Amino acid sequence: MLMIAQQDIYDKISDHAWKILSMLISIAVALWVLNMFLPVEDFIRWLGKVIKGATKRKTKTVVKKHVIVKCRACGEQNSKQAQFCSACGEPLGPAEESS
Repeated sequence: MLMIAQQDIYDKISDHAWKILSMLISIAVALWVLNMFLPVEDFIRWLGKVIKGATKRKTKTVVKKHVIVKCRACGEQNSKQAQFCSACGEPLGPAEESS
């Protein structure tokens, strides 16, 4: 009985080993065919770019418009929150957009 169980285990292991071996051979053949059309160095370089691109965040450059208020009396530029000129103290008018 013990011999039969051991033989079954060996058969299952050998079945798995043959499946793994056939997968490895398939991968090797696929890489060999790929190498005929694309050299290994180019493939590795491309794969590195793909991996870096997947991990690298793409940032957008945003140009913000600054809203300033010019004093009508002296021409000083003040922030949009200012109600009075920081240079002469005059009341400020509506804000103007500038880039």
